[in-house]
Amino acid sequence: MKFKISVALVTFFMVFSACKKTTVFNGAKVHTLNDFVRGYSETFTYNDNGTVSTMVKNNGIKQEVYYSGDSVTVATLNGIGQTTSVDVYVLNSSGYATSWQGGLVDQNNSGTYAYDGNGMFTQAQTFVNHT
Repeated sequence: MKFKISVALVTFFMVFSACKKTTVFNGAKVHTLNDFVRGYSETFTYNDNGTVSTMVKNNGIKQEVYYSGDSVTVATLNGIGQTTSVDVYVLNSSGYATSWQGGLVDQNNSGTYAYDGNGMFTQAQTFVNHT
């Protein structure tokens, strides 16, 4: 479980750090994440403007990332290309994700994110509605 949370946070920061107006790594990009102990890997591709385009796990799960104004949509596809979930993240004026709303299987789930005055990530809350 700890590993899944770590991967989720790394993925979250990779997707949304590309939305930020200032670049911390000056163009450095992660191509592949590997966890050789657990046999996990994830490969990333980028758009021409440097934002994350896709994330593909070694189990065939693919996430496609779409950008539109103050929102980012992440569609998850299973190993045969069927969309299984769609999450929409809302960005604030600084380009940070402040909330998300799940779609399809996750339609009753949502969350919020908080940052300190320096823009450092401080809190994530997830709300699950079991209806």
